[in-house]
Amino acid sequence: MWNKIDKYLSMAVNYFLVISLLFVSLLVFVNVILRYFFNTGIVGTEELVAYVIIWNVFIGASTLILTGEHLSMDALVEFIPKKIKSGLTILVSLVGILFSMSLVYYSLPVINALSLSVTPSLRIPSYIPFLAIPLGSLITSLRFIQLIIKQFKLISGRELG
Repeated sequence: MWNKIDKYLSMAVNYFLVISLLFVSLLVFVNVILRYFFNTGIVGTEELVAYVIIWNVFIGASTLILTGEHLSMDALVEFIPKKIKSGLTILVSLVGILFSMSLVYYSLPVINALSLSVTPSLRIPSYIPFLAIPLGSLITSLRFIQLIIKQFKLISGRELG
């Protein structure tokens, strides 16, 4: 079950990240050309680019959890036995879940408060850019749960797969 969830979630997140990065790059390139050669630009480009980057950060943060590529201070961890290392990974993952779910919980009232306003340039509902926080945090929590399961399998010696 987790393999299917992981496969489709990874695919969806990766497609989102690649497409949004390509879109933003193209948008900025076109806007630079328009400003340089035609003394005009696309209204709302800066705002849209900022919002897409926010979405990329919150959604993309989840992709680094399973691979262990987030910044960490691992000098001491390299010298401890594997079972203790797995136990510490589980503890850190539980803290990560707590933090991520706190972000979800505390972002919802903010999103609710923003439901009546619009963004300055694009005139879209203000809550849309901020939806990246709870959505990205939920995906991050799911990735931490996957990491905990992986660590329990490593501790018990069961095959991963």
